[in-house]
Amino acid sequence: MWDADADGYARGEGVSAVILKTLRSAIEDGDDIECIIRETGINQDGKTTGITMPSASAQAALIKSTYTKAGLDLLNKHDRCQYFAGDPQEAQALCKAFFGHGKEDPNEIFPSITDPRTEDPPLVPFLFSAASEKSLEGAIMSYVAYLQDNQSTDIRRLAYTLTLCTAVQIVIVDLLKSAGIVFKAVVGHSSGEIVAAYAAGFITAFDAVRIAYYRGRCAALASGEGDLAGAMLAQTVFPATGYIALAMEAAMQIAAGRPVKLIELVDLVINKAITIDDDNGAEIVVSMSNIMTIGKNFITANYTSYSSVSKSSGKMAISASAHVNDFYNNLSELGYGYSGDFRAMGLLSRRSGTASGTILPPAEDHTVSKMYFHPSMLDTALQAISNNITGDISVYSTDEKQTVIAIEGLPSERIALEIPPHHEALLDSANHATELVMNGKHTYAQKSWVNDTHEQICSVMDSLNDYYQNALGFDNAYDVLAANVLHATHTLDETLKHTRKLLKPGGYLILFEIVDNMAMRVGLVMGGLPGWWVGREDGRRFAPTIELPKWDKLLKKAKFSGIDTYTPLNDPLVYFASVFVSQAVDNTTTLLRRPFSKHNQISIPNLLLIGGDSMETSRLMEDIEQLLRPLAKNIITAITLDELQNIEVPPMCTVLSLAELDSPLFKDMSEDRWQALKNVLTVARNVLWLTRGCRRDDPYAAMTENDH
Repeated sequence: MWDADADGYARGEGVSAVILKTLRSAIEDGDDIECIIRETGINQDGKTTGITMPSASAQAALIKSTYTKAGLDLLNKHDRCQYFAGDPQEAQALCKAFFGHGKEDPNEIFPSITDPRTEDPPLVPFLFSAASEKSLEGAIMSYVAYLQDNQSTDIRRLAYTLTLCTAVQIVIVDLLKSAGIVFKAVVGHSSGEIVAAYAAGFITAFDAVRIAYYRGRCAALASGEGDLAGAMLAQTVFPATGYIALAMEAAMQIAAGRPVKLIELVDLVINKAITIDDDNGAEIVVSMSNIMTIGKNFITANYTSYSSVSKSSGKMAISASAHVNDFYNNLSELGYGYSGDFRAMGLLSRRSGTASGTILPPAEDHTVSKMYFHPSMLDTALQAISNNITGDISVYSTDEKQTVIAIEGLPSERIALEIPPHHEALLDSANHATELVMNGKHTYAQKSWVNDTHEQICSVMDSLNDYYQNALGFDNAYDVLAANVLHATHTLDETLKHTRKLLKPGGYLILFEIVDNMAMRVGLVMGGLPGWWVGREDGRRFAPTIELPKWDKLLKKAKFSGIDTYTPLNDPLVYFASVFVSQAVDNTTTLLRRPFSKHNQISIPNLLLIGGDSMETSRLMEDIEQLLRPLAKNIITAITLDELQNIEVPPMCTVLSLAELDSPLFKDMSEDRWQALKNVLTVARNVLWLTRGCRRDDPYAAMTENDH
């Protein structure tokens, strides 16, 4: 291990392991393959001056032989070598193997690199970064020390280093191409546009590096608003609505003073953006050709606009947000600088399929001639359209009685504000399912369902209204299957009472309900629906669903048998719902369910029942208590041993314990629990203590059995 000065080492020991697998096995197992070892090799340095001074010649020979066996080119065409400051022997070996020389000094390796210079280059800030304040300070001080020792270095003449980012990007493009990847489209931002042009085949790698160099030289001259140095170059774009305003102004000129009731602009196509020079402006020429008068009241013409830059303007990129300030602030961050008359949205509200708002009028102090239709008013109206949709626009007078502008079928292209990908995926999936149903190809949904209305799909029976039950003839007639629905009512007591009226004597109620509220994903998804919270006044404050023991009690209160059977929750995080069954009971069904309700005259003065902490033992304990109540004069119940600390256990009592059916007693024994156990066993006359799992599943249960 080297110290910080790299002038010595300390011996140490360690173990490392690399787990390797054959390529065939990795492919068969579907592993992520990080790299493939093409060949391995080993040799002996022979005698050297010491352990820290390996033989560069031997290492170079090993590299050459290993690469030769692997059939790999040693890249002799590159006349450069990586410099290893702490390992000159390794650097010499690599250089000798790959590049045919053993030089380790970078000044010797790169003797031909010169510093391209221009006159009076500007001094620009240099950015330092590090993982910590201490390492940042160390990095800065190393630069300072170098500059102090090399005072001839002019930090203003390092523009050639700005090409490194471009060089790395070129290497990445070449690697992708060598892997057989063909670019269908490329896009770049800032300096990335250079390599995008290279990837598209418009320029060579040599040209890309030269462009990057001169771009770096000129970057310091760029400025933005307020002469902010280094800012992105901003451009003012002629608004799309400006072409509409020009067409309308030209139409008014053709009218030549005659009264105009309607101007209709049809099939407007805008192809390419026109940028406006902030100092010199832009010349735009409007042409109205093929002017024809039809009858006395109609004039038609073809409208075209030209500029010195292009023939027309780019496709409209309209974005919108429901909050006006956030809307314009977001657009500003994206580079759309709406200001002045074009920042005229007063209010903006939106609901499904419709957006409405107010448009502030243009300022009155314009130096230009008054226009019939100012483009800012039109542009603001277009701003209300969402991305990637086609919509109609109507601009009304202040009293909302007269339509001033009407635009129909205006397409907008999504450019800046993207619809979230997961929303697009959801809509795409819904559209696909709808198409399958409409074409009759859906596995489950019938084609006729496409024409169903909401009322036809949701024919709702109000379970809380006796009128509906009686009117529909549901009283005491059916078995009932309720799938994840009974919880969505205001009062579970009333719901179960009315549900009980639906069942015939001995009929079964089959429920499917969420019975574990610890799975947060359910509430987070469903909590946005108002129906999820209808039970808050019923004591279900945090969720409408309840646990199995609570369902059991409510069912019994509503003259059901309670929960007769249920699917277990082996992993509540995954399976947080249960299917459970209850029976509508009366005197007849109770007799059938409990044929041994009549007992011999056996008397138990005092009976202590322990257990019932889980759904399973709770049901069992209730059954036992009901069976033994006619026989016992006094029954004492405790769910756990801990509860016995505050209960006086009568002497000579009979004890029946189901507590260890829930959890082994000695698995989590405490001093208080041990004392309670001793108190019970000391005064008991008869003890029946049930355990399970002692022979195989749970060794803790064997402790109770062996101590009896």
